[in-house]
Amino acid sequence: MNKQQLIEKLTPYVNGEHQISAVLYFLLKVDDELILKKVDVSNELQQKITNQFISFVNDKFINNDDLSYLNLSTHDERKNIAYRYDFEQIPEELDFFNDVNRVGEIDTFNFGEDFLDDLFGHITVVGNEEFKLTTFRKHHPIDFVKRDRRLYIFPAAERFVEMQRDGFILNKGYDLIKVNGDLIVISLKTLEKYFSFDKVLEVESEEFLVTIEASNFIENIDELKEFASLNKSYQRKLIGAKNTPVLGMQFNAVSSFVATHPKLKNILKLNEAKSAFNLSSANSKKIFIKLLNDDYLNSDLTDLNYTANSKDKIEVNEE
Repeated sequence: MNKQQLIEKLTPYVNGEHQISAVLYFLLKVDDELILKKVDVSNELQQKITNQFISFVNDKFINNDDLSYLNLSTHDERKNIAYRYDFEQIPEELDFFNDVNRVGEIDTFNFGEDFLDDLFGHITVVGNEEFKLTTFRKHHPIDFVKRDRRLYIFPAAERFVEMQRDGFILNKGYDLIKVNGDLIVISLKTLEKYFSFDKVLEVESEEFLVTIEASNFIENIDELKEFASLNKSYQRKLIGAKNTPVLGMQFNAVSSFVATHPKLKNILKLNEAKSAFNLSSANSKKIFIKLLNDDYLNSDLTDLNYTANSKDKIEVNEE
């Protein structure tokens, strides 16, 4: 699903032509186990949660012309971005996206048995009988409104009274959205920190290292493997280069490019036989990934060299 298709899938939720509602769930973490609980809310609050969702989708997707929407396997450093999860392996902790749609199997949050202190995140299922999607937002301690931390007062009639129960802030925005079977990652930081995504990166990067080894571009491949195993951010960059056309080129063509590049020629060194690169330093290993990503560009207009961390391929029929 590309960006235009995503916009088309989201539009019915926000164009006002369909009646939709949002059902709220808590995701509790009790003894390292994630437990779903349905939340009983007032009709007024349910409408506000729905409106909050509509506002977010409009701001983030529908009216955000500059938004980049890329596959998660693509290593990109843009700020205004959302990712489509395109890895085969999915962390088990994300099973709640399937579990939450099993109507009738989820207990309601009970103030006598369940505890807000166990709140890990909140989920909303938005839509109607014809179409629906699921959102997730990680809950953080700062979102709690607890009476033992501050004295919360609010107006009631002509006087001020104290808040009687603990609560939390339901902020606008989401970290993950699942729509039409596609998982949309809005907060990569949340995915990496709370859902064992590092294990997925490790497997994927190891697979790509096998491809690099088969190309015979690197003499000291074992050293590169060890470096990757100890460096999570490097694994991410490795995966971002897995669709590179560079490894399909003749090595002589690649080494000739490096030899004439003002920066690369001083960092990417050849072995004695000049048949492969010898990546002896950490910097050379990092630069090699940028080479695979084709990040070193030359302007046809000015003949200047550039490093481009983010690139959009130009379509021939673009106007």
